[in-house]
Amino acid sequence: MHYLARQVIEIGRLAQDKFPGGRYITAKPWEYEAAWQTQDAIKADDPYIYEATLSTKTGEYCAVDILRNNNDGTWDIIEVKSTTSPHEYHYLDASFQKYVFTQCGVKIRDCYILTLNPEYADQLLAINDRMLDLLTPFRERGLYRPCQNGSASIKQTLPAFVPEMSYENLGIHNGTEASDQFMNFMIGKQTPAQTEEMMHNLHEYCGQDTIAMVRFLDVVQNAIKE
Repeated sequence: MHYLARQVIEIGRLAQDKFPGGRYITAKPWEYEAAWQTQDAIKADDPYIYEATLSTKTGEYCAVDILRNNNDGTWDIIEVKSTTSPHEYHYLDASFQKYVFTQCGVKIRDCYILTLNPEYADQLLAINDRMLDLLTPFRERGLYRPCQNGSASIKQTLPAFVPEMSYENLGIHNGTEASDQFMNFMIGKQTPAQTEEMMHNLHEYCGQDTIAMVRFLDVVQNAIKE
């Protein structure tokens, strides 16, 4: 998980180096501020906008890796992918992004899928080969406690080894709830107040997942020392 996150960040940084001089949208895509920052950048006629984010009146929203100014009133969408060639779903993503931005009044001329060259992809794969999955010692019962009830899922394992951390008191308790609520948002079944609450809960839920990985690493390292 951490490797993939670092990989995405590194690839995004390299892409921004290829298209320098742009403005980075600092707000998270699900925050209203992201759309405001994007609109400001578009009005300012910035050459590139990184992580440009807009939302339609009916609730569809998306973030674009790079929005390129063509200096003729039109913009290009450039999506950066961590693969060496485009996949079909990449085109579907770009189509949805074009729809959202067009609905928001942005004239999109072209959409591009930017992929890795094979040499860089090989370097990333070599790094990946040296990574270890934190799930392994828990799934193989090298680290196990009866209160896990035979499960190695994060929801069972985290409170077993880190008692002060639990998902029970969160607004969203598991991935199914997160997916269901986000789908309701995407199809316009939420009020603005419900969407704001959902975004807060998602931020809390995903933050717990991230902190859990750090705490699991502590658990594994302490077990090795013992």
